[in-house]
Amino acid sequence: NVRSAFSFGLGAHASVHGRAYLLIGGFSTIRESAHWVMERLVPEGDLDTPGADDSVPGTLSISGWVLDADGITSVEATIDERTVVPLTYGATRTDVCATRPGFPACDGVGFTGSMDATELPGGPDCGHLLEIDATDAAGNRRTIARRRFFVDAGTDH
Repeated sequence: NVRSAFSFGLGAHASVHGRAYLLIGGFSTIRESAHWVMERLVPEGDLDTPGADDSVPGTLSISGWVLDADGITSVEATIDERTVVPLTYGATRTDVCATRPGFPACDGVGFTGSMDATELPGGPDCGHLLEIDATDAAGNRRTIARRRFFVDAGTDH
């Protein structure tokens, strides 16, 4: 018998995203397994900007969202596995929380940041790898997005 822990309404053509785990047995049998799973759930999220293979001007703007049942302690971007850019976490994202209800600190699950992209080589033959990593309060860390982008050829040096 599964009952909702919270109530919510859905509009026409709406969807709800979530994670599901099947643990079979009585609670006394699965208690340790359930506890183990819950302690190790990693953050989930997505990168909104830049888009895949975008060509960015002098400033690389980064934005997206991430959430976790334990709460998020940090979000950072890594460029080409070298340059680390700390991102600001806590921007309002009601769109995310509408489809993923029940997470702590919703609606403040957005992240933003930027860096001077002119420090990177530019041009159409010089792609860069952007990775977004999030860490939750339990210490679980996950790369939530990887994306290639280019620096406008006008900023090539």
